Amino acid sequence: MKTITTLAIVALALPCLGEEDKSAPKPVAATRPPSHKELAKTRKEQEIERYGEERKPIKPLVNIRKRDLFAISTLFSYRGYWGMVPKNAVIYVPPHLKDKIVQKPKGKLLHWPLFLQKNGGWIHTHEVSMAQAKGKEKVDQKAIEAYKGLNKIVVATYHRQPITVKAEALLPPEDPNKATVDPKNGNKKPNKLGPQ
Repeated sequence: MKTITTLAIVALALPCLGEEDKSAPKPVAATRPPSHKELAKTRKEQEIERYGEERKPIKPLVNIRKRDLFAISTLFSYRGYWGMVPKNAVIYVPPHLKDKIVQKPKGKLLHWPLFLQKNGGWIHTHEVSMAQAKGKEKVDQKAIEAYKGLNKIVVATYHRQPITVKAEALLPPEDPNKATVDPKNGNKKPNKLGPQ
């Protein structure tokens, strides 16, 4: 009886073994991911299919300009350390210290207060007001002349941090009695207010 049952089970299983199961998933072959060019080409084809023609790329509304930090700064270098201040923050440079100002950084960067502390022997700071920095008021000419006797590089600061100073603030004040030349006709005219 056992043999008849076993034969019946084998007879029922034989048709299943002979057929392939079509619903079973096929093995997937691994492929490399598409490149950027291939993805761009596929996207372009899809856009042409969708819109009927090739679309021109949209121009950006705002152009972002990259700024070079070194181009807008004055760099100091001394004994393996370097520091930076904004352009036009240096008020006076004596001739014998011009080699301290460099174009490219050399050594290790130090934050301004620490760089000033380490190099206080050849750097001096001059506190300016915001109006002087903007060029609305003049920097005291007597102070600038006094700095020439210090033989130090003078850096303008605002609240003890380096700041750019407009060139107009460093020029001597104009004499109101001095005559100027009229550009229209070349005649000299006084700088006085009132009827002429």
